[in-house]
Amino acid sequence: MILTVFLFFLAPSAYCQPNQQRIDSLTNLLPEVSDSAKVKLYLLLFKDIMYSDYEVATHYGEKALEIATKIDDKLQIAGSMMNVAVINQKKGNYEKAIEYYERGLEAFIVLNDSLGMAMCLGNAGGLYLRQAQCIPARDYFIRARQISEDINDSNGIAISTAGLGGTYRQLGQLDSAILYYTESAKLFLELEMPGDRATIVANMGLAFRSYGRHDQAMTCFQEALATHEQLDMKEAVARDNGHIGVSHLKQEQWEAALPFFEKSNEVYRAIGNKQGEARSLNGMAGVWKGKGQFFKAIDYYKRALRIKRQLPNLESLAETHEHLGETYREFGQLDSALFHLGEAMTIATGNGYITNQRTIAKKMAQTYQQSGDNAEAYAYERIYSRLTDSIFRDSDVAAMEVLRADFNASKVQLLEKETLAQQQRLEIEAGIGNRQKMLILILTLLICLLGMGMLWFKVRSAALLRKKILTEREKGLRALIEAEHQVREKVSRDLHDGLGQTLTSLRLRMHGVAERAITDREELVELDQLAGGAMEEVRTIAWLMVPPLLKERGLVSALDEMLAKSVDSDKLSYEFDHFGCETGIPELVEVSLYRTCQELVSNTIKHAQATSMHVQLIRNKQQLVLSVEDNGIGFDYADSVDIGLGLRNMKNRIEVLGGKLVVESISPHGQITKVRINLPDE
Repeated sequence: MILTVFLFFLAPSAYCQPNQQRIDSLTNLLPEVSDSAKVKLYLLLFKDIMYSDYEVATHYGEKALEIATKIDDKLQIAGSMMNVAVINQKKGNYEKAIEYYERGLEAFIVLNDSLGMAMCLGNAGGLYLRQAQCIPARDYFIRARQISEDINDSNGIAISTAGLGGTYRQLGQLDSAILYYTESAKLFLELEMPGDRATIVANMGLAFRSYGRHDQAMTCFQEALATHEQLDMKEAVARDNGHIGVSHLKQEQWEAALPFFEKSNEVYRAIGNKQGEARSLNGMAGVWKGKGQFFKAIDYYKRALRIKRQLPNLESLAETHEHLGETYREFGQLDSALFHLGEAMTIATGNGYITNQRTIAKKMAQTYQQSGDNAEAYAYERIYSRLTDSIFRDSDVAAMEVLRADFNASKVQLLEKETLAQQQRLEIEAGIGNRQKMLILILTLLICLLGMGMLWFKVRSAALLRKKILTEREKGLRALIEAEHQVREKVSRDLHDGLGQTLTSLRLRMHGVAERAITDREELVELDQLAGGAMEEVRTIAWLMVPPLLKERGLVSALDEMLAKSVDSDKLSYEFDHFGCETGIPELVEVSLYRTCQELVSNTIKHAQATSMHVQLIRNKQQLVLSVEDNGIGFDYADSVDIGLGLRNMKNRIEVLGGKLVVESISPHGQITKVRINLPDE
């Protein structure tokens, strides 16, 4: 059984649904058999469930390892370690998977099992490659290939040779990668393994595509697709269609790319491969992004994100967050871009995905630079450079040293030229200087300085006056907002404690009268209903004045409740994302943002004719950002008296708090309204 494990870069076994009857039968046997038989049963259960439920498969693999260790069955220990490694690899826990592959390697060395050693080395090498650790990956593949040659295992030679091709492709040494891929494909042809050969041909296409040789890449992908279709290897067919779609995408052939992504998605869905389904949705999102259709691109990326959040592979989840962030950046939505890129970086950093960290760091640097935050842009550019050096330094040290030496030599020559030019300028200035010219120059400078000083004093005085006026105006408006809030609280309390209590008392007394006056029962029931309606209206008005949840649990909970009560999900779907906003927000800011969001949501429901709405509340450093986005018809605030007045009120409320409200239209449809408020240091 343990010999069925393949390297990550080859086609995995086909996805299949588990046979529940067989699983139940094997499970029922467990209490009745010996420990040695239990190990074999757990390994069989692992094999049956590994493609459908990673957590249950992990349990079976670990139980097999536990019992095999207990009875000291070295062969089963080695096989169980391989299985635990494989399932951790599928879950994206690469470091843990490598640990078990290396422990399996030690077990196979004790058993003197060369085939097992080669497989552990090859699989561990594949995972090192996934983490951009190219030098250990290369060393493991070389060792695996040497062992395979010693035992004359042609299949192992072909697999490890393909691994070396993948390593050199990662290093950017594409000529070497193509040579190794060619050799591996030839070996698989001799072994009469057309499916594996087609997979290697597809990988060769990836190398050609990295080279920019799209015609040769397309030839490879089409050849692989034809073979996989002939062999009915559905997952490989879906993957090849995706490769062709990406190649069209890179050449900006949007219409040509879309059918291949749709075919890929169709096959992945048919075989129940959620990971592949999400990957094809990413591809379709890329098509719509390329065509400039923002909402469609975001929608497809979010569909992919919803699928990947349910899967254990965190690397893939990080990649979709990265794509989503990049899309928001390209369309100028920088707060949302930083939110998703930050999520991607958190996942990649926490799990050691170095290649992902490198690309995300570059995109975060670009986003911060676009937003004007040069300090953060520089910080992430340094992270990108450090990670780039980490990936390539072991393979390209000599080339880097040559480049660095050339750069330093050029720098020295440039400094020498600048020094010589400076000396020449000083000599010229010394030769033509005289007292009269110096006196005229000094007088001119004094006059200029005097004029500049007077101008500065005038501008400074005007600025101070404007600042004083704005400060006084801001104090007045802030006092007005605070007074409004206090009045709302008082009205809410009075409604609840005064009129609400009175209506409650009235209703109770009516119940008493109803019991005594049976003849007027119907009229009293009607009065009771009127009183009940009045009480409900009082509660609604009191809630609208000051939502209790805003005081009790804060802004995030209050917005969540407001959206749930306001939005009819059958007519308007919505999402509410928030990050870092649970504590530390001043009460006046919370109230103002709540009222603003309430008004914006109400406008969307009444006027936008939208089918989806996205509300985001993000805390970025000392800035709070509220974004309300919809896919409706959009509207011009200036053309609507009621909405225009509401917008001015919202703007005044936000500006008093030192914030800014901006309304943006998105082509062809939709509206985004953003509010930014600077928060005081904690």
